[in-house]
Amino acid sequence: MEKRGNEIAQNSMFGSLKESRIRLGLGRVRRVLRALGDPHESVPVIHVAGTNAKGSVCMFLARLLEQRALRVGLYTSPHIRSITERIQINGRMISPRALAALGKRVRRAGGEAKSRAYVFRADHGGGLSVFCRPTG
Repeated sequence: MEKRGNEIAQNSMFGSLKESRIRLGLGRVRRVLRALGDPHESVPVIHVAGTNAKGSVCMFLARLLEQRALRVGLYTSPHIRSITERIQINGRMISPRALAALGKRVRRAGGEAKSRAYVFRADHGGGLSVFCRPTG
């Protein structure tokens, strides 16, 4: 059951999304984020970049911040076992159902922004929009 839910979520999020060629620049990402309500402007972000150990550093930072009783969103890519690992809040992975709904929202945002929401933009914008939602 869980495997099927993950497949549905993955197809909803990424479906036929694929980059036909690499085009450098942030214009397409900004258009998708704008269509999603500019979620990156409403939460503090720690962006970890580099060659090695990004996942370990992010997990360490997330757990450290959670110990301070903060609401912590963690976005990592690629995933190891399940696509739902990519988006977590306070150590809890997004559910396959929530990821499928997110995929639909990101796809709509990509169309509204006159830019296809390819995998990176879907992942990145989707994660940020989840983190910005109120807890409930």
